[in-house]
Amino acid sequence: MLGMEVVYRIITSSSSPEDLKQSINSSGIFLDNNLIDKVLKRFRFGHGKPLQALELFKFTANRKGFYHTPNSLDTMLYIWAKSSI
Repeated sequence: MLGMEVVYRIITSSSSPEDLKQSINSSGIFLDNNLIDKVLKRFRFGHGKPLQALELFKFTANRKGFYHTPNSLDTMLYIWAKSSI
């Protein structure tokens, strides 16, 4: 649970996509599917900014060997749709 909070804070406090990438890389936290699902759920049920969630989604999707789960894709689509209303 601690890793999820740290990653969520990094995302919400990052001033740019590059800052987000650098902060996550230097955090030493291993980004697995379970962690990404939890962070995206936090955005879904919280008041996080959808563009920040999208940056995390894109960043992790571009990592070698990482594939989003159907759950993380569904959650990201929900976040994005909710923000478009």
